[in-house]
Amino acid sequence: MSTRSDRDWMYKRLDHGYLSTTYHASVKGFLDVAFSNESTVDGDYIRCPCFKCKNMYYKTRGDVELHLLQNGFTPNYTTWWAHGERNTISQHEEESSNPMQDPMEDDDDDDVNGCTQMLMDVMEELPNPTAKGFYDMLEDADEPLWDGCENYSKLQATTELLHWKSEYNISEAAYDHILPIIKRMLPKGEKLVENFYETKKLLKIIRLPEKKDSCLQKPLHDILWGRF
Repeated sequence: MSTRSDRDWMYKRLDHGYLSTTYHASVKGFLDVAFSNESTVDGDYIRCPCFKCKNMYYKTRGDVELHLLQNGFTPNYTTWWAHGERNTISQHEEESSNPMQDPMEDDDDDDVNGCTQMLMDVMEELPNPTAKGFYDMLEDADEPLWDGCENYSKLQATTELLHWKSEYNISEAAYDHILPIIKRMLPKGEKLVENFYETKKLLKIIRLPEKKDSCLQKPLHDILWGRF
């Protein structure tokens, strides 16, 4: 398990407005550690340490990964007390000593807010085409850029290309022109996006800060890039 000093990545989700490839890879490492600790795993569920769930609600691995990519980590969680790591703060030790305990029982004052949040969670968990689309996109984005590629996933490669486009003010036409050239240089079966349209479509799973992008000239405050 990594030390606290190694965890600056937890609060560096974005790199120049785009999802950091280091952050994405480190989230996967965190999940490996969290699910390896049987004392804090409930079947296929662990506490979700995202900014919204704050270790109060149990989620599947896929849900936790999606939440962390979209929302980031809850503040000051450099000691993973809810996922089996010891903490000198007694309050956290008490909570982690009984991971099956319902956190809503800890404080009666939180009952109303907790119930409201649970209802919202239930609504979010209902199967619907939008939710399924997110999971499908996330699974597709996590695929290696080509079979056997260890350095880049499809999402990581696309994110770096878009970062390059923005950094050097590359036009959409130039971006669309260079991609086929790059694809011809890659091994057979590569999964690199075809053009700028596919790039936007893939990156719908990334929550971007509210700002104007010099290339796109559209607000990027919504999680769905499709609203251009």
